[in-house]
Amino acid sequence: LHVISYLGSETLGAKIVSETDLNIEERNQYQQRERVMRDAVEYSKFEVSYRTIYSVAQKKEVGAEIALCVIGEDGFIYSSEYNELFEKTGLSFRVGIYLFHKACDYLVTMRKVGHEIESIEVGISIFLCMHQKFLDEIIWLMKEYRLNPGSIRLKIKESQALDSSCQLQEMMKKFSDAGISFALDGYGAGYTNISYICELPFSYVEISREVFTEALTDEQAMSILKNMIHMLHELDMQVVICDQCSRIKEDSLQQIQCDYTIGSYQQL
Repeated sequence: LHVISYLGSETLGAKIVSETDLNIEERNQYQQRERVMRDAVEYSKFEVSYRTIYSVAQKKEVGAEIALCVIGEDGFIYSSEYNELFEKTGLSFRVGIYLFHKACDYLVTMRKVGHEIESIEVGISIFLCMHQKFLDEIIWLMKEYRLNPGSIRLKIKESQALDSSCQLQEMMKKFSDAGISFALDGYGAGYTNISYICELPFSYVEISREVFTEALTDEQAMSILKNMIHMLHELDMQVVICDQCSRIKEDSLQQIQCDYTIGSYQQL
Protein backbone atom coordinates (compact mmCIF):
# COMPACT_ATOMS: atom_id res chain seq x y z
CA LEU A 1 0.00 0.00 0.00
CA HIS A 2 1.46 3.34 -1.00
CA VAL A 3 0.46 6.66 0.50
CA ILE A 4 1.61 9.66 -1.52
CA SER A 5 1.51 13.12 0.03
CA TYR A 6 2.09 16.40 -1.77
CA LEU A 7 3.60 19.27 0.14
CA GLY A 8 3.07 22.63 -1.58
CA SER A 9 5.51 25.51 -1.27
CA GLU A 10 4.29 28.98 -2.34
CA THR A 11 7.73 30.58 -2.11
CA LEU A 12 9.48 27.97 -4.19
CA GLY A 13 6.51 27.29 -6.45
CA ALA A 14 7.30 23.59 -6.33
CA LYS A 15 5.83 20.45 -4.99
CA ILE A 16 7.79 17.90 -3.04
CA VAL A 17 6.54 14.36 -3.33
CA SER A 18 7.25 11.95 -0.53
CA GLU A 19 6.27 8.30 -0.69
CA THR A 20 5.98 5.99 2.31
CA ASP A 21 5.53 2.25 2.05
CA LEU A 22 3.11 0.91 4.59
CA ASN A 23 3.39 -2.83 4.93
CA ILE A 24 0.01 -3.63 6.46
CA GLU A 25 0.76 -7.34 6.82
CA GLU A 26 4.02 -6.68 8.65
CA ARG A 27 2.33 -4.15 10.93
CA ASN A 28 -0.46 -6.59 11.76
CA GLN A 29 2.07 -9.32 12.54
CA TYR A 30 3.95 -6.94 14.83
CA GLN A 31 0.77 -5.98 16.66
CA GLN A 32 -0.16 -9.65 17.03
CA ARG A 33 3.26 -10.48 18.50
CA GLU A 34 2.94 -7.49 20.83
CA ARG A 35 -0.42 -8.81 22.09
CA VAL A 36 1.13 -12.25 22.60
CA MET A 37 4.00 -10.75 24.60
CA ARG A 38 1.73 -8.68 26.81
CA ASP A 39 -0.58 -11.65 27.33
CA ALA A 40 2.37 -13.87 28.26
CA VAL A 41 3.62 -11.40 30.87
CA GLU A 42 0.13 -10.81 32.27
CA TYR A 43 -0.82 -14.50 32.56
CA SER A 44 2.65 -16.07 32.96
CA LYS A 45 2.51 -17.93 29.65
CA PHE A 46 6.18 -18.80 29.76
CA GLU A 47 8.30 -21.89 29.63
CA VAL A 48 12.02 -22.05 30.22
CA SER A 49 14.49 -23.87 27.96
CA TYR A 50 18.18 -24.44 28.31
CA ARG A 51 21.24 -25.27 26.21
CA THR A 52 24.18 -27.10 27.74
CA ILE A 53 27.64 -25.51 27.69
CA TYR A 54 30.36 -28.08 26.97
CA SER A 55 34.04 -27.65 27.82
CA VAL A 56 36.23 -28.79 24.93
CA ALA A 57 39.29 -29.18 27.18
CA GLN A 58 37.49 -30.98 30.03
CA LYS A 59 35.23 -32.95 27.64
CA LYS A 60 32.16 -32.50 29.82
CA GLU A 61 29.18 -30.24 30.43
CA VAL A 62 30.13 -27.36 32.69
CA GLY A 63 27.21 -24.96 32.42
CA ALA A 64 24.00 -23.98 30.70
CA GLU A 65 22.30 -21.11 28.94
CA ILE A 66 18.75 -20.29 30.02
CA ALA A 67 16.20 -18.94 27.54
CA LEU A 68 12.61 -17.89 27.98
CA CYS A 69 9.95 -19.23 25.60
CA VAL A 70 6.75 -17.27 25.14
CA ILE A 71 3.79 -19.52 24.40
CA GLY A 72 2.14 -17.91 21.40
CA GLU A 73 -0.66 -18.96 19.09
CA ASP A 74 1.88 -20.14 16.50
CA GLY A 75 4.15 -21.99 18.94
CA PHE A 76 7.15 -20.93 21.00
CA ILE A 77 8.95 -17.61 20.64
CA TYR A 78 12.35 -17.26 22.30
CA SER A 79 12.62 -14.00 24.19
CA SER A 80 16.17 -13.39 22.95
CA GLU A 81 14.79 -13.08 19.42
CA TYR A 82 12.34 -10.39 20.45
CA ASN A 83 14.26 -8.23 22.90
CA GLU A 84 13.57 -5.17 20.76
CA LEU A 85 9.83 -5.84 20.98
CA PHE A 86 10.07 -6.21 24.76
CA GLU A 87 11.80 -2.82 24.93
CA LYS A 88 9.18 -1.09 22.81
CA THR A 89 6.34 -2.53 24.88
CA GLY A 90 8.06 -1.68 28.17
CA LEU A 91 8.22 -5.34 29.24
CA SER A 92 11.99 -5.94 29.08
CA PHE A 93 12.59 -5.25 32.78
CA ARG A 94 9.87 -7.64 34.01
CA VAL A 95 10.97 -10.34 31.58
CA GLY A 96 14.65 -9.88 32.44
CA ILE A 97 14.00 -10.27 36.18
CA TYR A 98 11.78 -13.29 35.58
CA LEU A 99 14.46 -14.99 33.49
CA PHE A 100 17.21 -14.16 35.98
CA HIS A 101 15.04 -15.60 38.76
CA LYS A 102 14.65 -18.82 36.77
CA ALA A 103 18.42 -18.98 36.26
CA CYS A 104 18.94 -18.79 40.02
CA ASP A 105 16.34 -21.55 40.49
CA TYR A 106 18.13 -23.73 37.95
CA LEU A 107 21.53 -23.33 39.64
CA VAL A 108 20.15 -24.16 43.08
CA THR A 109 18.20 -27.16 41.76
CA MET A 110 21.26 -28.58 39.99
CA ARG A 111 23.33 -28.26 43.13
CA LYS A 112 20.68 -29.98 45.24
CA VAL A 113 20.80 -33.04 42.99
CA GLY A 114 24.59 -33.07 43.09
CA HIS A 115 25.15 -31.69 39.59
CA GLU A 116 27.52 -28.82 40.27
CA ILE A 117 27.88 -26.52 37.26
CA GLU A 118 30.34 -23.67 36.84
CA SER A 119 27.98 -21.03 35.52
CA ILE A 120 24.77 -20.23 33.74
CA GLU A 121 24.12 -17.67 30.99
CA VAL A 122 21.12 -15.40 30.73
CA GLY A 123 20.40 -13.61 27.47
CA ILE A 124 19.08 -10.10 28.07
CA SER A 125 18.43 -6.87 26.22
CA ILE A 126 21.30 -4.39 26.32
CA PHE A 127 18.68 -1.91 27.54
CA LEU A 128 18.79 -3.60 30.95
CA CYS A 129 22.56 -3.20 31.20
CA MET A 130 22.07 0.56 31.25
CA HIS A 131 19.89 0.68 34.36
CA GLN A 132 21.01 0.71 37.97
CA LYS A 133 17.65 -0.71 39.07
CA PHE A 134 18.28 -3.96 37.17
CA LEU A 135 21.73 -4.31 38.74
CA ASP A 136 20.26 -3.71 42.21
CA GLU A 137 17.54 -6.32 41.63
CA ILE A 138 19.83 -9.09 40.42
CA ILE A 139 22.33 -8.47 43.23
CA TRP A 140 19.46 -8.81 45.70
CA LEU A 141 18.28 -12.01 43.98
CA MET A 142 21.72 -13.60 44.16
CA LYS A 143 21.96 -12.80 47.86
CA GLU A 144 18.54 -14.38 48.41
CA TYR A 145 19.64 -17.53 46.61
CA ARG A 146 23.11 -17.41 48.20
CA LEU A 147 24.82 -17.50 44.84
CA ASN A 148 28.23 -16.18 43.87
CA PRO A 149 27.79 -13.36 41.30
CA GLY A 150 30.37 -15.07 39.09
CA SER A 151 28.08 -18.06 38.66
CA ILE A 152 25.67 -16.12 36.41
CA ARG A 153 26.71 -14.50 33.15
CA LEU A 154 24.73 -11.94 31.15
CA LYS A 155 24.74 -12.31 27.37
CA ILE A 156 24.00 -9.54 24.89
CA LYS A 157 23.85 -9.58 21.09
CA GLU A 158 26.67 -8.14 19.04
CA SER A 159 24.30 -6.03 16.93
CA GLN A 160 23.18 -4.24 20.11
CA ALA A 161 26.69 -3.89 21.53
CA LEU A 162 27.71 -1.93 18.43
CA ASP A 163 25.55 0.95 19.67
CA SER A 164 27.66 1.26 22.81
CA SER A 165 27.73 4.59 24.59
CA CYS A 166 29.57 6.10 27.53
CA GLN A 167 26.54 5.35 29.72
CA LEU A 168 26.60 1.69 28.71
CA GLN A 169 30.34 1.42 29.36
CA GLU A 170 29.94 2.94 32.81
CA MET A 171 27.03 0.68 33.77
CA MET A 172 28.65 -2.48 32.47
CA LYS A 173 31.69 -1.63 34.56
CA LYS A 174 29.42 -1.43 37.61
CA PHE A 175 28.06 -4.89 36.81
CA SER A 176 31.62 -6.20 36.44
CA ASP A 177 32.69 -4.59 39.71
CA ALA A 178 29.80 -6.48 41.35
CA GLY A 179 31.27 -9.74 40.03
CA ILE A 180 28.89 -10.26 37.10
CA SER A 181 30.52 -11.23 33.80
CA PHE A 182 29.33 -10.68 30.24
CA ALA A 183 29.19 -12.77 27.08
CA LEU A 184 28.92 -11.40 23.56
CA ASP A 185 26.56 -13.31 21.27
CA GLY A 186 26.92 -13.78 17.51
CA TYR A 187 30.46 -12.48 17.00
CA GLY A 188 31.70 -12.70 13.43
CA ALA A 189 28.28 -12.85 11.78
CA GLY A 190 28.61 -9.59 9.88
CA TYR A 191 29.14 -6.87 12.47
CA THR A 192 32.70 -7.72 13.48
CA ASN A 193 34.48 -4.71 14.94
CA ILE A 194 37.29 -5.03 17.46
CA SER A 195 36.91 -1.56 19.02
CA TYR A 196 33.75 -2.18 21.06
CA ILE A 197 35.11 -5.51 22.33
CA CYS A 198 38.03 -3.62 23.83
CA GLU A 199 35.75 -0.94 25.28
CA LEU A 200 33.18 -3.26 26.91
CA PRO A 201 33.99 -5.83 29.66
CA PHE A 202 33.29 -9.11 27.88
CA SER A 203 34.72 -12.29 29.38
CA TYR A 204 33.20 -14.67 26.83
CA VAL A 205 32.65 -14.32 23.11
CA GLU A 206 30.27 -16.63 21.27
CA ILE A 207 31.13 -17.11 17.62
CA SER A 208 28.16 -17.82 15.40
CA ARG A 209 27.47 -21.34 14.10
CA GLU A 210 27.60 -20.13 10.50
CA VAL A 211 31.21 -18.93 10.89
CA PHE A 212 32.34 -22.31 12.28
CA THR A 213 30.37 -24.32 9.70
CA GLU A 214 31.94 -22.37 6.83
CA ALA A 215 35.41 -22.84 8.33
CA LEU A 216 34.97 -26.64 8.27
CA THR A 217 34.83 -26.62 4.46
CA ASP A 218 36.86 -23.54 3.52
CA GLU A 219 40.59 -23.24 4.31
CA GLN A 220 40.61 -19.46 4.12
CA ALA A 221 37.61 -19.22 6.45
CA MET A 222 39.35 -21.62 8.86
CA SER A 223 42.47 -19.45 8.85
CA ILE A 224 40.40 -16.36 9.62
CA LEU A 225 38.60 -18.20 12.44
CA LYS A 226 41.90 -19.36 13.98
CA ASN A 227 43.27 -15.81 13.92
CA MET A 228 40.03 -14.51 15.40
CA ILE A 229 40.20 -16.96 18.31
CA HIS A 230 43.89 -16.24 18.88
CA MET A 231 43.13 -12.52 19.07
CA LEU A 232 40.28 -13.07 21.56
CA HIS A 233 42.52 -15.23 23.75
CA GLU A 234 45.13 -12.49 23.66
CA LEU A 235 42.44 -10.17 25.03
CA ASP A 236 41.87 -12.68 27.86
CA MET A 237 38.45 -13.80 26.60
CA GLN A 238 37.00 -17.31 26.49
CA VAL A 239 35.68 -18.47 23.12
CA VAL A 240 32.38 -20.28 22.66
CA ILE A 241 31.04 -21.74 19.42
CA CYS A 242 27.32 -22.38 19.03
CA ASP A 243 27.30 -25.89 17.65
CA GLN A 244 26.45 -29.37 18.82
CA CYS A 245 29.65 -31.25 19.49
CA SER A 246 30.51 -34.45 17.61
CA ARG A 247 33.73 -36.44 17.46
CA ILE A 248 34.63 -35.01 14.07
CA LYS A 249 33.85 -31.45 15.08
CA GLU A 250 35.52 -31.89 18.48
CA ASP A 251 38.87 -32.50 16.75
CA SER A 252 38.40 -29.27 14.80
CA LEU A 253 37.39 -27.39 17.96
CA GLN A 254 40.54 -28.55 19.73
CA GLN A 255 42.63 -27.62 16.72
CA ILE A 256 41.39 -24.03 16.70
CA GLN A 257 41.61 -23.89 20.53
CA CYS A 258 37.92 -23.21 21.11
CA ASP A 259 37.05 -23.25 24.83
CA TYR A 260 33.34 -24.14 24.86
CA THR A 261 30.42 -25.14 22.66
CA ILE A 262 26.68 -24.66 23.15
CA GLY A 263 24.14 -27.23 22.00
CA SER A 264 20.48 -27.01 21.02
CA TYR A 265 17.61 -25.85 23.23
CA GLN A 266 15.81 -28.38 25.41
CA GLN A 267 12.73 -27.90 27.55
CA LEU A 268 13.26 -27.92 31.31
